[in-house]
Amino acid sequence: MIRNALENEKSAIYRIWKEMFSFDDQGYTDYYFAELYRAKDTLVYVKDDKIVSTLQKRGHIMMLHDKPIACYMLVGVATLPGYQKQGYMKALMDAALDEASRQCLVTCLQAYNPELYKPFGFEMLYSRKKYQFHRDDFPKYKTMGISQNMNYKDMVSLYRKFCSSFNGYMVRDERYYKRLEKQLEMEHGYLYTYYKDDELQGYMICYLESNRIVIDEIIYANGEALARLLAYACKQKPFISLIVSEYENMGKLLPNAEVSTFGTMMVKINDEALFEECFNRSAKPLKDAFHDVNKPLYIHEVA
Repeated sequence: MIRNALENEKSAIYRIWKEMFSFDDQGYTDYYFAELYRAKDTLVYVKDDKIVSTLQKRGHIMMLHDKPIACYMLVGVATLPGYQKQGYMKALMDAALDEASRQCLVTCLQAYNPELYKPFGFEMLYSRKKYQFHRDDFPKYKTMGISQNMNYKDMVSLYRKFCSSFNGYMVRDERYYKRLEKQLEMEHGYLYTYYKDDELQGYMICYLESNRIVIDEIIYANGEALARLLAYACKQKPFISLIVSEYENMGKLLPNAEVSTFGTMMVKINDEALFEECFNRSAKPLKDAFHDVNKPLYIHEVA
């Protein structure tokens, strides 16, 4: 039986996440259920008097071709061992996508196994690029102005400025950055900012490993801000992993870096006729529907 989750089933769904996503948790599950989880946005499949499969939807506003559109992001798609390959996840996905077709224009998901979602009409649309390098391969830059000062209003303003060069990005507000601060606290992550003349010029989100710093997001107003933030990262650990959008070319700054690209976001257009009416362009193929010759994609959110 498919239904919305009940308020008293939060702990049961939390346990499913802890079991099924333990390989990629690092505290995110605790953060999600403390800050983002809502029973009314959660679908469950009940079998043998227990929840055996679940997924959740998160509403966003996406800026696509300079227009704000309603967007769903599906997260936490999971079926317990012993109940897999019996059609429960398919039934949940069909129900979620049927609802999405009436409420939003686009549905996104970050897929660990993309092949599972292609039968539902999802296509891999957006990839990210990883630059891996040693601190000795990075030019020497001053790091004055780097701190952990975090002002939500400044973060929103910088993100908007950064995304003015991109397409398909999710709108963020001060509440987003307030939650991000809580997320990093629970995941043991760090956020460093660069201010110049009292104006926020850049920030980066980092996670420290034994001999490596992983920069999961870096937002910058100019090349100086980018260079200073990376120089500061080099002071923290000898090896640096920088993850950016697939369209950001760091080759001139990091000519000796090892570079790889990996898919991160699958997308489905829920109503192709409405999409074509809204944007005066064909909904197929998907990459062309989202393509803007002057503004590449930036879709970073995971939930």
